[in-house]
Amino acid sequence: MPKPSEQSPAADIRWSFWLKVVLILVVGTAAPIFAMQQVAAQDVDGLQKIRSMPGASDPRVGVEELQQLRVAALQREKGDFDASLGTYRGVYGQLKAKLQQEDHPLLLEILLMVTDVFLDMGQFQQAEGPLVKQLDLRELKLARQAGTEAEVAVERARIAASRVKHGLILSRIGRPENALEPLENGATSLAKLLGEGHRLVLESRLLAARIIWSLGQFQEAVKRMETLVAGLVTAEGLDAALLEQAREDLGTMYLETGRMTKAIGLWDRELADLEGRLRPDDPKLLVAYRRLGEAYAVSGDYEGAEQYWRKGLKVSRAAFGDGSGEVTVRAVASADVI
Repeated sequence: MPKPSEQSPAADIRWSFWLKVVLILVVGTAAPIFAMQQVAAQDVDGLQKIRSMPGASDPRVGVEELQQLRVAALQREKGDFDASLGTYRGVYGQLKAKLQQEDHPLLLEILLMVTDVFLDMGQFQQAEGPLVKQLDLRELKLARQAGTEAEVAVERARIAASRVKHGLILSRIGRPENALEPLENGATSLAKLLGEGHRLVLESRLLAARIIWSLGQFQEAVKRMETLVAGLVTAEGLDAALLEQAREDLGTMYLETGRMTKAIGLWDRELADLEGRLRPDDPKLLVAYRRLGEAYAVSGDYEGAEQYWRKGLKVSRAAFGDGSGEVTVRAVASADVI
């Protein structure tokens, strides 16, 4: 190809124009990445977290790669998930080539991070691949008993947590029949390591009961949910939010299996807890009053239903300043309608 100086002035102009275009594209693309790298380099606390990751202290892992991991984390925090995935994958490729050890702890952590980004995006099927890959590698590594006793304990905990996460993913991609085994195995292992009262264990028990219900095993699901609710009520450091979820699910299970009295009793106890810790105009109270009103109406106790609907109407007016629910209250109170 002739040099620009050997071409016509018009050719020189065209050459100069396309050179500028290329420079603009390169600089325009690189500028945000470079800016993010500068932020990551100055983020002492963030970099310290990256350095504390398993395998990050390996002398073969360079500062630039650690900074890139921090960049990926910042991109994820900003909601730029595609960029975060690209950065994680880039660092993973560099480290894999450098370390020549696919089950290196840092590479396994990156696979988990990629999984979490996919989960943030709601792309559950794509999340399964990297999760299962790191899970398989960890189990093979554990079978060889590679590492110190403390490292083996950490691996066991990460395997258990990964199994729980795999069960969650399988349940979300329409494979509940396959989700139960990894979920329950993971929860059982975590309970041995962290205690039955750990939130991740309890959440796993809740999800397992929901899956069992979805598979049509209603009595078993009710039994498990009852055990979970009883455990949450007596546990140290009451997890009110999780207890609320479990009670709501159990009440619905009672309702759908014809145990109306049990559903009403359970929701009455839940309402008492809510009234004790929430403001009088909290929308959660509105939901609780309406739910109990519906349950009493279905059971034929219309006076009880009207009482709760009117309480719900009062909350609705206090919270939203409207008459939402007034028609329903009149309907429940009217013998003609009922």
